[in-house]
Amino acid sequence: MIYRFIRSLANIALKVFFRRTTIEGFEESVEDGPTIFISNHSNALVDGVIVACMLNRPVTLIVKSTLGDNPLLKMLFGAVGVVPFSRRQDAGGDADPARNAGSISECCRILAQGGAICLFPEGQSHSDPQLRRFHTGAARIVFEYLNGEGHRPPLKIVPVGLLYEGKDKFRSSVIVRLGDAIEAQSWISANPLGDVKDLTAEFDRRIRPITLNFEFRQESKILAWAAEIFATDAARPAALHVVTDPYPTHVQFVERLQNAISGSSTSEGSDLAELGRRIHEYRTQLMNLGISPDEVYLSLNPARAAFFALREFDQIVIGMPMAGWGIINHLVPYQITKFTGRKFAEEDDQYASNVVFFGLAIFPLFYAIQIFAAFALVPPIWAGLYALMLPYSGVFALLYRDRAGSVNRRTRTFMKFLIDRGLQEGLIEEGKGIIEELNRLTDAPADS
Repeated sequence: MIYRFIRSLANIALKVFFRRTTIEGFEESVEDGPTIFISNHSNALVDGVIVACMLNRPVTLIVKSTLGDNPLLKMLFGAVGVVPFSRRQDAGGDADPARNAGSISECCRILAQGGAICLFPEGQSHSDPQLRRFHTGAARIVFEYLNGEGHRPPLKIVPVGLLYEGKDKFRSSVIVRLGDAIEAQSWISANPLGDVKDLTAEFDRRIRPITLNFEFRQESKILAWAAEIFATDAARPAALHVVTDPYPTHVQFVERLQNAISGSSTSEGSDLAELGRRIHEYRTQLMNLGISPDEVYLSLNPARAAFFALREFDQIVIGMPMAGWGIINHLVPYQITKFTGRKFAEEDDQYASNVVFFGLAIFPLFYAIQIFAAFALVPPIWAGLYALMLPYSGVFALLYRDRAGSVNRRTRTFMKFLIDRGLQEGLIEEGKGIIEELNRLTDAPADS
């Protein structure tokens, strides 16, 4: 009961921080039987929370033992149940074998009862452009489980790829990819001489294709920008009320680009470098102007502009009172959560986790104070109505913020193009030129 309650709160926090979560490759078979979820690790505790929240079953998270030093996390872990592991870097260069032996046994006990655990073979959250070397802990659990006494249900290992549009960016998107499950006993039968290192290498082979990996961080930026530009299709942007999530399409195109680049000949290297330079300069220019790639192709037709102004003005004005009420009631806890999240984030991969977990404490506390004050100051019927409207007004203000921000950006872009027609013409010409080059690159046959 406590686990479900905390998971529900965490799910709400994730929906607030991330605009959209897309799950790919999900099968109902992962929701029963002994299961180990193995995932890349790029966003601290949020990684495990996302995996746990996408499933309709309890999931025990494997965490580093030092997290128990945090009183808030220690209390939370005690409520939901986690298994701590001692890492070599946290124990003066030498992991505690006795502690980890007990932790492995506990994992096997959970699995033998048909439970699920989630762990991260990289061993540490990071912001590297590619996967780090996998540790053998997950494989050791598998072998320990299979070699245990008595009958044990078949064990499956499910690879998970977590891809973040901007892991420290509020209201960004995340993709959860589930790869094909590995039947533990079947793998052992097919690899009778395989050991923990061989199984760990198999984990790496399964997770690598469902994640994005780059040689350099700058490469990831250039390819992400290329995907944004290509996704415009040089066509007029969709109306703001049309709900879309371009991130999954962006990721697919980045993967196409990576395949095309890896299959290109050495002689094409200078052409690729030139294309990368053009993409960098074009995207930098757009960012400096405050224009998104799709709005380069914004129509300046007076009739369309008038319709846009009437429709959005209507939406903004009608929604303003409720949004204002939501902002008034949530501004202080929002700013405190944002400040503490950034204050205690030593790396980018810690910000989202801090915001989610601090928010789980800060917002309920403020809600309790506000509702108590309402019942003390106004008649019970109005205080009850206030209590019911409080969370709704917060959600409304959040959605209003997203919509108003888009309206503001699109209006500013329209005015810039209206004042300087040559600016839009130049951007359209360069954008179409880049798209043409990207089409040529991705449609070209791989170099044999």
